[in-house]
Amino acid sequence: MEDAGTNEESVNPYVSLQSVRLYEGQYDDVMEEDRTYYSEFAAEESRYIYAEIFLSNLFRADNWHCELFVKFYNQSRELKGQVIRLHNVKKEEDIIKITAGWGANSKGSWKEGSYSIEIVFMDVLLAVVDFKVSEEFAEGVPIVRIPDKSLTYSILHEELDESFLEVFEKLNSLIGLQEIKQKSQGARQLSRIFENQKG
Repeated sequence: MEDAGTNEESVNPYVSLQSVRLYEGQYDDVMEEDRTYYSEFAAEESRYIYAEIFLSNLFRADNWHCELFVKFYNQSRELKGQVIRLHNVKKEEDIIKITAGWGANSKGSWKEGSYSIEIVFMDVLLAVVDFKVSEEFAEGVPIVRIPDKSLTYSILHEELDESFLEVFEKLNSLIGLQEIKQKSQGARQLSRIFENQKG
């Protein structure tokens, strides 16, 4: 990994998270145009559960290597599996598209319950994605939790107000209110992720 300066949680010089969606498929993945996105998966019908991760490429000085850790946890916070993805990023590449799945090629390997996926880049947690495995599939976008500067999580719901970005821009134009502005940054990123997922 090339050195692009500091990579603290508040300043990531390489990537920013654009969207995360989940889908089911076989061992050798599913073509993007054939994917159906779910927030809930059927236990008896699911094989591999994949995370489709879109990142914005912020480092344009040169080509670089992106190493992403995708960790799958069960509801007891036990590590079910980990996938490491290496991606050669071209400096002209706008969006980095990465998929990572865990499961088995035969149906029925997932037990009913709550699960989470952690997305880690350069030892920094980018997001936590929550999903359920139950009796039936449910189409939709999952809940995405983004760690903010106070190490708490903001939760993305489908009911997020579509006009939030406009409100944030007005707040950001005010003088002072630095603490409020900083806490709003995480919610602003959530709004952008949600808009990308809806698309």
